[in-house]
Amino acid sequence: MNLKINFNDEYFLIKLNIYLLSFLLTVVFLIEQTLHPARYDVEQYMSFAKTYLDNGIDANIGQLRTYLYPLMLSIIIRISKLISFSDRILIMLFQYFLYLIACTSLSNSISTNQRINESTNQRINESTNQRINESTNQRIKY
Repeated sequence: MNLKINFNDEYFLIKLNIYLLSFLLTVVFLIEQTLHPARYDVEQYMSFAKTYLDNGIDANIGQLRTYLYPLMLSIIIRISKLISFSDRILIMLFQYFLYLIACTSLSNSISTNQRINESTNQRINESTNQRINESTNQRIKY
């Protein structure tokens, strides 16, 4: 995965603005969630994470769709306790960076595929033009 910043990229400022806007929206959603806590999955996954912290990953926590997300949450909660920092903010930052990496990877993949397609099309056009020129030259000879 190539996550280098290319300052010569013509879309760099657009990408940077999108990243900054997405971070701003993430902070707004964090504030909104703090003021009006969501129910259902948020509380359930946090309780699974706390159960992991208290009883380990082998704890019987009932119906669980995935084990990885509560495990990651429990690790973040443990880190937040070690550094005396808000677990909600650390979780928000962790999720934001996961989204950022996923979006950047997707963007790089799309631009790489576009460059490959352009290069392939250019080769096909060159090959086609060469055949046409050869055919034309043979006709002129006769």
